[in-house]
Amino acid sequence: MDSNDGRQLNDMRSDELYRKIMAEIGSEQKNAQQRKTAFYAFLLLVSLILLFPAYNLLKENIISSGFMDYVSLIFSDWAIIYKYWRSFGLSLLEVLPAMSLAAFLVVILAILESVRYLSGQLAGQHIKFKLN
Repeated sequence: MDSNDGRQLNDMRSDELYRKIMAEIGSEQKNAQQRKTAFYAFLLLVSLILLFPAYNLLKENIISSGFMDYVSLIFSDWAIIYKYWRSFGLSLLEVLPAMSLAAFLVVILAILESVRYLSGQLAGQHIKFKLN
């Protein structure tokens, strides 16, 4: 056996090993992409289900807190708002239902993020926004 024969045998084995490794990496990347897509689809489904209870909670808290009374005062008596704008602004913030508003916004954010990712997958690539 010639030393060149051994080298050719090693080259064939390394080429075959390289192809197997690259095929395995490609398969693993495809599986990871499928898991990520399934996660975002599940997140979209759960977010859409939670949207209505979060909206109802926000609506009930806005009505019970008196927030709408302050908002209606803006349109009915602008002179008082202009004169006492600092106190009015703080009062408006005090009666704002922050927790239910935050829960509603989190659900909306989850829906938007899921739709963004899934639409990017349908288009064939993940959409990335750059802030410059």
